Amino acid sequence: NGKPCKWAVSLIGTFQHYFEHVEPRSLTGIDAGALEHFKVWRRSGGVEDNTIRKNLLLARDFLKYARKHGWVMKDPFEDVSIPAEQDSEDMYILSLTDEANYLQAAQGISRDLHDLALIGLYQGPRPGEVMGLPKSNVNLVDRKFTIWFSTRQGKNASAHRTLKMTDQTFPIFELRMHGESPWLFPSRKKLGYPISTLQKAHEKVERTIDLKCRMYDMRHTFATRFALRGGSLPILSKILGHSDLAMLNRYVHPSQADMDRAMECFSRQFPVAQSLEEMLVEYRSEE
Repeated sequence: NGKPCKWAVSLIGTFQHYFEHVEPRSLTGIDAGALEHFKVWRRSGGVEDNTIRKNLLLARDFLKYARKHGWVMKDPFEDVSIPAEQDSEDMYILSLTDEANYLQAAQGISRDLHDLALIGLYQGPRPGEVMGLPKSNVNLVDRKFTIWFSTRQGKNASAHRTLKMTDQTFPIFELRMHGESPWLFPSRKKLGYPISTLQKAHEKVERTIDLKCRMYDMRHTFATRFALRGGSLPILSKILGHSDLAMLNRYVHPSQADMDRAMECFSRQFPVAQSLEEMLVEYRSEE
């Protein structure tokens, strides 16, 4: 029907960026070593193995298609291991104390990591989306920034979105718009390119404050806090760049204490003495 299928959309976004800008090479030059480097690059950006697994499965399908058309001859996946699907319960939700300790340590180790973590905690984007953000996608006047250039890039069409800056993140965007680099997070090692990893700095922060988490957990923390504070789940799905609500079950992780507080709050809103009929009358009168 002329519409790009899901694997094509994903490859255009993630793989095209990697093999054009991070490790430039042609289609025939994508070998097992290049795919292993791609896995390392994705992990260094805080991407979970479940997401990397999907990327590689899509890439394998694409290269199989390419071999059928004679574009490539050898299957590089013969020597590449694809991560097994993992349980999402491994993710860690930062407490306010964890957040304060992490940001304080990061500020002394890597300002880039500090800013990336804070944007993740208060905006919810994927780490790679922020590190690869061009200044041309930032609008300080309206206090908004756009992730990905077009709907053809990113993990899927929903990944293309424009977010309003929060009071916590606006000063970071404002400060980072200075300088000649076209990137919000410019690389100091590869001039003209954005940062591709902050994993070593992140691991140093973990050791400094004795906290085990992933850079991606800043995104999970944002999602959980947003939901627990009564935020709309359909809106949260759009903010995170998900194609449907099902993914939220893997991102939002309320604790038992969170559930207890929610039930107590519900109980206070509807006293025991109030009958069902009275509740329905009040509800209808508010419509």
